[in-house]
Amino acid sequence: MKNRPVKHKSSNNFHFKSFRDRIKEVDIRRSALYRLEETSEDRLSEQSGTFFYAALKTWSVLNLTNEYAEYQRLFKDSNTLSLLLFNKNDIMAHLLNCLRKTSDAAVQPLLELVVAVAKDLRKEFHNYFASVFNVLVPFLHSSSADRVEWTLICLAHLFKALRGFLRNHFTNIFDLLVPLLNESDSVHHAVNFATECLGYLARDLKEKRTLIDMLLKFQMQNDARTSVCGHVLFEILNGVQNQFHTTAKQTMQQYFDILQQLNQDDSDHLQEILTQTITDIVEYIHPGDIVIFWDTVRNTIEHCINLLSIQQIEVTSTSTDPNIITYLTRILQLAGIVLEYKDGKLLGNSAPTVVSQLIRLLAFSPSNCDGFSETIVSHIIILLRSKNIQLSHLEASRLTRNMLMLDKRSLYERFISSTVHCPVFETLIWPCFVKKLDDDFDDARLLFLADLLLQKVPQSVNGLQLSKWKPYPVQVMSNGKVQFYIDSMLAADVLEVENVLEQFELYLCALIVLPHLTCFKAKAEIAKNLIKFVLSLVHVAETAVSNIPEKKKLAKIVQLITRVYWAS
Repeated sequence: MKNRPVKHKSSNNFHFKSFRDRIKEVDIRRSALYRLEETSEDRLSEQSGTFFYAALKTWSVLNLTNEYAEYQRLFKDSNTLSLLLFNKNDIMAHLLNCLRKTSDAAVQPLLELVVAVAKDLRKEFHNYFASVFNVLVPFLHSSSADRVEWTLICLAHLFKALRGFLRNHFTNIFDLLVPLLNESDSVHHAVNFATECLGYLARDLKEKRTLIDMLLKFQMQNDARTSVCGHVLFEILNGVQNQFHTTAKQTMQQYFDILQQLNQDDSDHLQEILTQTITDIVEYIHPGDIVIFWDTVRNTIEHCINLLSIQQIEVTSTSTDPNIITYLTRILQLAGIVLEYKDGKLLGNSAPTVVSQLIRLLAFSPSNCDGFSETIVSHIIILLRSKNIQLSHLEASRLTRNMLMLDKRSLYERFISSTVHCPVFETLIWPCFVKKLDDDFDDARLLFLADLLLQKVPQSVNGLQLSKWKPYPVQVMSNGKVQFYIDSMLAADVLEVENVLEQFELYLCALIVLPHLTCFKAKAEIAKNLIKFVLSLVHVAETAVSNIPEKKKLAKIVQLITRVYWAS
């Protein structure tokens, strides 16, 4: 029986790629900058001639267009290095002239000739680098994907071949690449190329202060340049296969040290740049390699803690150096980007160290520096709330105990409200908070308590669910400040409609809190007072229906009646 023909494949192996897709696939890091394998041309010996002459012979066979044949015919002799050096000016002048007028048919061999002559001339090519670069940069804005791809790879090979010479003239190279860093005027792939090449060259600089000073000057001209400056600093840290470079730890430490050395204004700008750098780290570096970042942060904070400890011993006072406190605040804010990423996924095994340092830093928190204290509190909240951070019971207990001892009321209440849904809230936080209520209970604390209880136990949506609603027990002290406060608010002689409506928010919060209070002996008496008060409210509501000026009170009266029903 004859076999049935095989049907066509459901999908075609060859797909059309847009310009953006083609350029996105160009990887200059893999194809040039960090390429380890050598081609036969790279192993060219001196006896075989020059790279340039070898490239000419190769392309005389591969490219048979009339345009390229005419270009090649006019090159001077270069089959030996001596001839190439003798004719270098004429060869480079002709090569640049060809590049200025070439079409896509001949551009690839010409670009490879540029790389070949750079490998031959080495240091001598540096004199022509700026001219070649300025001729090739417009190619990056071409609508031809082939021309853009070949140009990117050509320039990357030039940076690799001339790395040592370009590094010695880093300031000049930076000035050449600056126009490409301007995202408003340059195309995306050109910006990426500039950041990768700058990072490639700057990694070998022993002192990164020169680069950072130039980046700050560039960034201060326009705040929109902050992100691209951050990308440059990240490229210095970035290695291969989504891992840190082997020099990343030392480089990151230099970043932090320079952040401390700069003045206030420059430090603000550098912190903005480093914020982008660390954002790139959490997005591109493998989680297993982030331990290098945490080691650097730990060493930096430890050094600052030692300085503060020495200062306190020498000065014999509780004052702390404001410069160190400001610097620590910046470091903690930068570390917070990594800490809160994906619910603490990148913290790894560094949790015990972070907990210990945060508790020690709380002891140095000055009363006149809210930013420092707020940053520490934010870190502690993240540690307690994050699903991917596994704290031991001892670590969680140490954090909560130190936080509940805070004298700053705003920070204390922020900590309580932010951890209301944490697993340790009922066992470690809530009992201490309730116990402290009787120490200083006032109007503000009543409003805070009502908001807290609404978060913990939301009010019932309708009457059908009322039976399922259960209060959240607030065990206050008998005859304590809380009981006295509620008694005085809901006493019979005080529950007058006008007085209650004037303090509407306060009374509404008191009625929210009342059902949750336990060990409250006066509840029966308060219930009687509230029943009488409801009758007064009903009478006022009936009047308000027929009296237009009084209608504004109606909504508040309805809310109060509903709350009294819940409270009783």
